[in-house]
Amino acid sequence: MKRKITFDRDGLTLAGNLFTPENFDENGCYKAVIVEGSFTSVKEQMAGTYAEKFAEQGFVALSFDYAHYGESEGTPRQLEVPAEKLSDLQAAVSYLTGLPYVETVGMVGVCTSANNATYLAGQDSRVKGLATIAGFLVNEDVFTATYGEDGMATRREQAAAAKKKYDETGAATTNTVYSETDKDAANDIPIEGGFRLLRQRGPGKRSRVQERTRRAVLGELALVWCTESGTVHHDSDDRRPLRKRPAGERQGAPRGCSG
Repeated sequence: MKRKITFDRDGLTLAGNLFTPENFDENGCYKAVIVEGSFTSVKEQMAGTYAEKFAEQGFVALSFDYAHYGESEGTPRQLEVPAEKLSDLQAAVSYLTGLPYVETVGMVGVCTSANNATYLAGQDSRVKGLATIAGFLVNEDVFTATYGEDGMATRREQAAAAKKKYDETGAATTNTVYSETDKDAANDIPIEGGFRLLRQRGPGKRSRVQERTRRAVLGELALVWCTESGTVHHDSDDRRPLRKRPAGERQGAPRGCSG
């Protein structure tokens, strides 16, 4: 089941979707996972797809819009500030740990959110599980190697000019994020079809890349938590689906939750 929720981060209202397992019982005790996607994405995209699948495996799963995106508050819109996203994630952990039926909290980060997730796990001891998908794990050295010293200097100048413009006029400056033709895009892959692998093959179908990563991350997070409860099962052969738990073995069986 999916329901809309909101929570606060430093006075901003962040909007999310909370997915719960089949036969969910608020008197039960569940492991929860935050699922976030690539930068500029919103909760209804990749994060929501993975969150729904985690709920099917017995987790309480939260996908939400970072501040400045989607249905969450924050201006200017589409603003990328990693430190703010870390604060958003810490607020999401606080929201989940405040639910009476949540036992522990982990996170799955896709692409740039993998980077955010590693910082979250490193700084917040409440996070007990971590998995990444196609992780974009970066620091200044990686960016310099990607864009070169001159490219980094140009981007800093552009960012400073954009901030000055916004402070003076309230008008935001945007740039292309993904492109096969725009060399100034944040992600420039000058190969025709460079982004095609992750596209849907048709209604209700996944590309091979999507299906393999879905199975891999479900297995990875299961391995993180399997020794704690003994109820999460992982099949190491990604050519076969994860085994379904028998009904009486489901993670959310009512047994009380100490929080």
